[in-house]
Amino acid sequence: MGENMHLDYRRWFMSYRLSSARTFPRGFLRRLGLVGSFALIAACSSEPNTSNSTKCGGAPTSSNGVTGGRATGGATMSTSAGGSNSVGGALGASSGGNSMGGSPNVPSAGGTNNTGGSSVGAGGASPASGGSAPIILTDFPMRRKLTLPAAQVSDGLTDFPVLVSLPAGTISAEEGGANGEVVRFADAQGLPLQHEIEVWDPAGRSTIWVRLSDLKAATANGFYVYYGNPNVAALPANHGENVWSDTFAAVWHFSDRARDSTSHHFNGADVQAAFATGHTGQAILLDNADPNHGDLPPTPQYVMLAKQTSLVDSAAGATVSAWVRHKGPVDSNQAIVLGVGTHDTDGHLSRISMALSTDLGVIGEFNADESNYEQNQTDGGVAPNDAWHYITVVGDIAGKKISVYVDGARLGNPLTTQWAPAMFPSTPSDRIVIGGEEDLSHGFFDGSIDELRVERTARSADWIAAQAKATAPDYVTIGPAMVP
Repeated sequence: MGENMHLDYRRWFMSYRLSSARTFPRGFLRRLGLVGSFALIAACSSEPNTSNSTKCGGAPTSSNGVTGGRATGGATMSTSAGGSNSVGGALGASSGGNSMGGSPNVPSAGGTNNTGGSSVGAGGASPASGGSAPIILTDFPMRRKLTLPAAQVSDGLTDFPVLVSLPAGTISAEEGGANGEVVRFADAQGLPLQHEIEVWDPAGRSTIWVRLSDLKAATANGFYVYYGNPNVAALPANHGENVWSDTFAAVWHFSDRARDSTSHHFNGADVQAAFATGHTGQAILLDNADPNHGDLPPTPQYVMLAKQTSLVDSAAGATVSAWVRHKGPVDSNQAIVLGVGTHDTDGHLSRISMALSTDLGVIGEFNADESNYEQNQTDGGVAPNDAWHYITVVGDIAGKKISVYVDGARLGNPLTTQWAPAMFPSTPSDRIVIGGEEDLSHGFFDGSIDELRVERTARSADWIAAQAKATAPDYVTIGPAMVP
């Protein structure tokens, strides 16, 4: 690496090592070419440097035009306009405020103490004196920028989950942890973003879901993955649930089990299925081929939730979406992806059903009054066999409409319904089945289902179109490794 870059690394490690008493894995230091320098860095004095000379390989710095200043704890400081900015955070312009490390800057000889305002640097902003800076800017030695495709994005797509698919070797097990526990995400301003690790495989492909505060802002500015500090404070065991806002009733990734990733924990109670490679990570694999082409395959496969599950009770709308890959003929008139039953304990009158038709169109069925269902069905051939398709059905109970989407595009016009209620009944559903009718009488799905979600709202066309892209493995571009 170039000499200037080498000095930048050494300055960063000097401030970080002396201010936090943390250690780094030797492999990480070797990757930066700093193994030989580390003993020197660790031995540096933390006393203020009031001379114009460099100390421990650092360069003289300037605060308000006066050279020789250092931040408390021995961290060298970068030149700034109107104040000093600690190397503990991202270097950038400072306007009389806290350093990116979260601590007020100590004045240099002839300088002034910067504690009154805000400091803004590349990659983030810290609050005024008395606040706390995002820990990601001081606790991690490495990051990568993540960018989204340049496209026109509608306003209002907030709390938006996206798939981050990391190829093999992007972040090693040493850098990210054995289970990804050292990885964190932040927006372009340095504010933490919630994430859920579906699959962590540094030698293969890792699948991570990140909740973006605002899709439009992330498209314009990108966001970041931080890693490399094995001593970072651990996150709660259930932190991944925070990716999914209260709007999400259930999210099933199907990573070797039928676990709901939301805080509702609507997990599969009766799992008669296998799991295999899917579209985003893992998928549920249902082998329901029926050589007799009757109502029941020889050994039906499905996932059933616990009885009396409150999935969409009292909701004014619902959105169901999934990646599906069907195979073979569709028996019994339909191949059901999800059947949400009514409060009745027998029969198969559904509150919600999303299915493929015999000619592989898509069917969206909703029943708001527990007596008469209504369906909107696309033309055939829109979701052909042996290919992945993102299908979505939306029931706007209050607005009395049913809409169907394939691969993010609405097909046909919304069906105007005749039901009277403005919301689903307040009672729970007695039976909910993935891959078949809720009474297990027919309609079994033959193929793979991945990333199945139920939301307690009628999502917009803009949201659905964006989600079709955001759930694809190649949606996010991974930038090169860099020092924050």
